[in-house]
Amino acid sequence: MSAYKHEEVLLDEYIDTLKGFAFKSQWYSESGVPLVKVSDFSDDSISIDNLIFIPENIAKDFDKYRIQENDIIIQTVGSWPRNPKSVVGKAIRVPHKCNKALLNQNAVKIIPRSNIDGNFLFYLLRSKRFKDYIINTAQGAANQASITLESIRNFKFILPDLETQRKIGIQIRRYDSFIENNSRRIEILEAMAKLIYDEWFVKFKFPGHEDVKMIESDIGMIPQGWSIGSAYDVANILVGFPFKSKAFCEDSSLKPIVRIRDIPNNYTGTYSDEEVDEKYEILSGDMLIGMDGIFHICKWSNTKAYLNQRVARLRPKNGHSKYFMFLSIKPKIERLNEVIVGTTVQHLSQRDFDKMKLLIPPDSLLKEFKEIIDPLYDEEVMLKKQIFNLAKTRDLLLPKLISGELDVSKLDIKLSEVSA
Repeated sequence: MSAYKHEEVLLDEYIDTLKGFAFKSQWYSESGVPLVKVSDFSDDSISIDNLIFIPENIAKDFDKYRIQENDIIIQTVGSWPRNPKSVVGKAIRVPHKCNKALLNQNAVKIIPRSNIDGNFLFYLLRSKRFKDYIINTAQGAANQASITLESIRNFKFILPDLETQRKIGIQIRRYDSFIENNSRRIEILEAMAKLIYDEWFVKFKFPGHEDVKMIESDIGMIPQGWSIGSAYDVANILVGFPFKSKAFCEDSSLKPIVRIRDIPNNYTGTYSDEEVDEKYEILSGDMLIGMDGIFHICKWSNTKAYLNQRVARLRPKNGHSKYFMFLSIKPKIERLNEVIVGTTVQHLSQRDFDKMKLLIPPDSLLKEFKEIIDPLYDEEVMLKKQIFNLAKTRDLLLPKLISGELDVSKLDIKLSEVSA
């Protein structure tokens, strides 16, 4: 006997909802209780990089709008699918680091009732079927779309019994757990590399620093034997090829092209058959910087691709440390990003790379740093590759499990693994 009901059910029968509150901008603060806005949503979680806060004395009157770890949130105002990063209808799950934060307007908390499994519900809302349905109900102008609670509640789907729901939830959750573990490992590796970089090249407590004299320079006191240069002194920098956008397509048998919007996701779905010199290739481990709008930065960790125009590829000069190159240039780019907040679209030029003043240690110290730290860089890239492959496998399994095409009844899944 099938574990799935033959008739469709309404989501309204299985959930309660709570809309976020329109917190006043004059309450915004640099400390207090974190306020989660839809602009903080990542692909399936929440980024804490740019959170704002509500003072404790105000937040205490809005406990109703606090979110908990593993809560399911849907974005009710956002973009159309051509901009997937902020697409309306996106379902995310609250991470531990946002536990007890406040939920702002333009988002709704989806609360599962006892007759549906929380994990199964989350993955149902992440399924292509729900995404397609919710986009078809969306309204709005060219640049903004919105959905209603009614449209969410009116979603119809075929529901398996609770035991099957739990097994499906556990099976997919395992992939997310591996992804989360890898993400935490990457954070730890980045923190370790930054700690040693700062100790050696910011605080000047590098090996043997006790015997090195400090001298005056254009940027203050620096160790004797060190020099001041630009980004071009630590990196070979190449700006991308002007591919013709009209030739872009989704045929994955062609050349993958990395555009600015692909940098944060470490993935491209854009392809072209246009001929291009091999010098424009991107390899795993290359540093990429978007040169328009927000100057996104990443350590590319996907398959070989090609640079589109206004994307810069950086590789360490003279075989020096990849992590030294990354950690010395990244803060300069981030500082430029801070300067342009609130202005119109800005552009990074090759001249800007030349104007960056970077402190360059002797080759012997860079070599020592490379031997210690670059293995961390390589491990990060490897972990990011694993994350991509896990996510790809999860996304292939998701529709098959949700629809019942794959039968989980005979899988040895312990229901005690359910965590949400």
